[in-house]
Amino acid sequence: MYTIPNNASKNVLKSAFWRFSLLFIFFYIVPNDIGYLVGYENYDPTTWNRPIMWIGENLYGWEFNLDRLFQGFDSRFEVSRYTFVTLAGLIGTCIWLLIDRYFKKKYTNTVKIAVQTILRYHLGIVLIDYGLSKIFMLQFGTIGIDTLEKTIGEVSGMGLMWNFLSFSEVVVMFSGWMEFIGGFLLFFRKTTFLGAMILLGIMANVVIMDIGYGITLTMFAILLFCFILLLISTQLKSLFTYFVLNKTTKPNAYNPLVKSKKIRIVFKVFLLSLIGYFYAKDYSERIVNETENRYAWFTNLQTVETFVINGDTLSTAAKEKNSKAWRKISFNGLSYYTESFEITKEDNKKERFKFEIDSTTHKIRFRPYHDETKDWNEFSYQKIAKRKYTFEGIYEGDTIYIAAKTKLLNDYMLMYYKKKQLLDTYYE
Repeated sequence: MYTIPNNASKNVLKSAFWRFSLLFIFFYIVPNDIGYLVGYENYDPTTWNRPIMWIGENLYGWEFNLDRLFQGFDSRFEVSRYTFVTLAGLIGTCIWLLIDRYFKKKYTNTVKIAVQTILRYHLGIVLIDYGLSKIFMLQFGTIGIDTLEKTIGEVSGMGLMWNFLSFSEVVVMFSGWMEFIGGFLLFFRKTTFLGAMILLGIMANVVIMDIGYGITLTMFAILLFCFILLLISTQLKSLFTYFVLNKTTKPNAYNPLVKSKKIRIVFKVFLLSLIGYFYAKDYSERIVNETENRYAWFTNLQTVETFVINGDTLSTAAKEKNSKAWRKISFNGLSYYTESFEITKEDNKKERFKFEIDSTTHKIRFRPYHDETKDWNEFSYQKIAKRKYTFEGIYEGDTIYIAAKTKLLNDYMLMYYKKKQLLDTYYE
């Protein structure tokens, strides 16, 4: 019986592994993630949806709602997408190996370098993006009154994790800087290994937290972690030799895909300039839209004590039966929605409004937050005591007068102790 020599078997497996890796990365990045190169507003990945949904429908027996595919999140569509990418990679690898067998050309090492090069830049771009969103406190936001007013039982696991991370700028920004530094180091071959090891630890923590708290991006986090493992796969033997066997080992460098140094330098300068431009443009807009607040000084919670509608002062019992009665007003309660307030009615329904304040005339203009076509309403406000305000105006055709008790951020114990650092002042 004829048997394939051991070395030949290893070579075939090695060839198949790197070809499959390249095809998997290609089919994963190009249909969906290539948007970071051309701008999401100019790229439509929906042409790939049909074969992906066909996989889900015929392999898993799932039905899809085109308006609610939840692309990018842990969903049936994403499972189908990963399956599609895997099958396309496997089929492509088989065809590729058959073609190679016919032409008898050996270039597996070039395929490996191509995989490593693509991963270096892809991971660098993605993780720098995540790092910047944490450095500027955009991903989790900053803890606000709306969060502080909720009980633990009201939030999901994902909400719970988002809430405690939004409390600490130190923790979030440290994680962001590690992702940014690790991602940036991947752009250079000599620092790729260091960057990958930094990111391996960061992403291992992300994966565990995502699994533990039921985050809806767990599959994506696991994929990034596997990509990092793939990037350092050629270094695993050296790591084992050095850390486990405690023996010296030779450096295993990442080789360039293009031999010409001039071409590499021109390409890198162009690419990093392009990435820097898009990041600067995107984050300058996001910082303005998501963090700048002209009325941060008016951050507070107003608990309604007296509610008068059309001249009728509602009793406690009457307020509970009146769907128009307001219970609370939270100004700037959620960092994601700058210059907004949310009203909670007695029937627990909530509405959010965009507002503007004229502190000279003591006027507040407001309209529905997500509907710029609506007309502005106007209330006058007055501070009548240290923690007392009144609001008066017309809303939805009703004349409303409100007397409310004020609560500030530092009135919450969590926020008060946030500024306490030393043991001798912590328990004051």
